[in-house]
Amino acid sequence: MDRVSSARLRVVQCGTGNIGRRTLREVIRHPELELAGVQVYDAAKEGVDAGELCGEEPVGVVATRDGTAICAQSESKPAALRCRRFSIQVRFAAA
Repeated sequence: MDRVSSARLRVVQCGTGNIGRRTLREVIRHPELELAGVQVYDAAKEGVDAGELCGEEPVGVVATRDGTAICAQSESKPAALRCRRFSIQVRFAAA
């Protein structure tokens, strides 16, 4: 795979259930990805650092139940926004 840019891809994780926590952990660990936000559905998880939600050290990204706030707080507008019944998936262009 050719490298087009050295910029990191910004990612928003929607949901932190069993699979969501695993995905979140890998996004945090991946050197080419930057965690831009985390949407949760459980009020007890709101305001918790994303790293803590998946067993990692705090990363400075706080989980929210407000999916639109993730887009509003972002430095860049989403390149694509796809809504599903139970989640909103937001993809950002490279930072």
